[in-house]
Amino acid sequence: GGGCGGIRVENCYVFKSRLQEYAQKAGLMTPEYQTLKEGPSHEPIFKSSVVINNVKYDSLPGFFSRKAAEQSAAEVALMEIGKSVALPTNATIPAVVSC
Repeated sequence: GGGCGGIRVENCYVFKSRLQEYAQKAGLMTPEYQTLKEGPSHEPIFKSSVVINNVKYDSLPGFFSRKAAEQSAAEVALMEIGKSVALPTNATIPAVVSC
């Protein structure tokens, strides 16, 4: 199901901090974000990518804030890492949250 599982909406923006925690636990470099601004200056849209462990993950396109685009990139990275890595039991990867 969608929603935030009863937590307040601002807690949906946890992907960047979760990714940071994962990197620390795994002994990786701090995730690096690159955010592109597109569209007209009065109505810019953003997309972001994050590099972690030498792999680049792209956000979904078309966010209206830099912060949201970076969160999306972090969410994509966490989902992909969760699929491809047998994580140590103390590293938690979040469930997908749609706010």
